[in-house]
Amino acid sequence: MKRLQSVLAAEREADPQGAQGFATTREMARWLALWMAFDDIVRVADLKSRASRWARVHGEVKAGEDDLLMVYDHFKPGVPEFAAMLPPSLAQRPVRWDRNRSANGKKPWALPLKIGTHSVFGMVALRTLAATKFLRPHGSRFATEQQMIEKWLQGVVQGTQRGWQLGHEIALCGRLIKGYGSTNERGKDNLLHVLDHRRTAAVPTAQRRRCMPRAKPRWPTKAASCSTRRWCSTARPPAPSRRCRSTGCASRAACPTPKRP
Repeated sequence: MKRLQSVLAAEREADPQGAQGFATTREMARWLALWMAFDDIVRVADLKSRASRWARVHGEVKAGEDDLLMVYDHFKPGVPEFAAMLPPSLAQRPVRWDRNRSANGKKPWALPLKIGTHSVFGMVALRTLAATKFLRPHGSRFATEQQMIEKWLQGVVQGTQRGWQLGHEIALCGRLIKGYGSTNERGKDNLLHVLDHRRTAAVPTAQRRRCMPRAKPRWPTKAASCSTRRWCSTARPPAPSRRCRSTGCASRAACPTPKRP
């Protein structure tokens, strides 16, 4: 609620009459709630081991009372997933090692797992991992997510102060954060790209025109006299001096009808 108060205050300033129905605040609340419930290996283990999930799978395959149902879940956690549970000070070293490994042309390290959730061992393993959720607020992943959320929140507030439409579009960019693992990382990279370039989108049209490169200067075609002719400082330098056939001028730069080089 504290985060949404700043967005609501900025939207009220940009739209005092409430003509847009406070759509920016509503979209912000929607995607912020989903982002705060981000998925990691602890949450995935909790979702995979719930009794409601077993009942849903049992109904999807239409297994009877005498049928034997076996369910295997495949996991492939990498270094980022394991480092997410460590404190920020301890997570930097394994993450740096994995990045150097990728920079040398090797595949990122991952641990393929096949766990049978129908067995006692598989269910106990998942429930044990899910029980470590109290460590999430102290992990590096939690700190990283909070920093990203604050940066997104700041972008929405600043965009709304510049224009309601800009703030609303930045708030809608919260839907880029979805999925798990590499999908989630790509979504964050896309959101950071939008936030880093939001200033360019807010530049007025007149200012963008002033920043555009000037057109190439044209060579003059008319002149009052050889003594008053001046060349543009940004134009191409004239050809070497030579006597003009028409007027006898000693310099081409002073000729009333110069030829293009």
